Amino acid sequence: MPEEQLIFSVPENLTLQDLKNWLLEKRPVEESEPAEIQRVFFDTFDWRLFNSGYVLEISAQKPGYLLTWRELGGGKILIQTAIRQIPRFARDLVAP
Repeated sequence: MPEEQLIFSVPENLTLQDLKNWLLEKRPVEESEPAEIQRVFFDTFDWRLFNSGYVLEISAQKPGYLLTWRELGGGKILIQTAIRQIPRFARDLVAP
C-alpha cells in the first residue's frame, strides 16, 4: 500500500525551524537526511489530467522508476506502481 503524501502551501517567509515547530504541534515528526527526488509530470496536450484534478508523475527509483497517479489538491495516492522505463506514449502505460 502506498504511503500517503501530505502537501502543504507554505508562506515564503516561514523558516524551516518554524515549519518543524508547527508540524510538531500537530503530530510526532521524525527528521531524516535530505533526499533529492527527480520527477517527471505527464499530462495530455490539452491538460486533461490537471483540469480534472489529477497528477501523473514518474520519479526515479533504483532500479527503474515509480509511476504515481494522485489527486492534485490533497496529494492522495490513487495508484502507484514500479516500472522499468519511462513511457513515451499513452499506449506504453499498461493497467496494473
